[in-house]
Amino acid sequence: MANGLPEPFVTAMMARFAAHRTQPQFPATPELEKILGRPPRTFAEWATDHVTGFEAGA
Repeated sequence: MANGLPEPFVTAMMARFAAHRTQPQFPATPELEKILGRPPRTFAEWATDHVTGFEAGA
């Protein structure tokens, strides 16, 4: 178990995560770029930065 979660659940979530990492991302909206002052990161970019934590169950 990772953080008290059943292993089949963690395995299924990691499989879904892997499937979504390869999906094309929607283009950023100009309004969001204005708010952030930079192009927003995609979920795939954010998830790639945190994959070790996901795999560790953190």
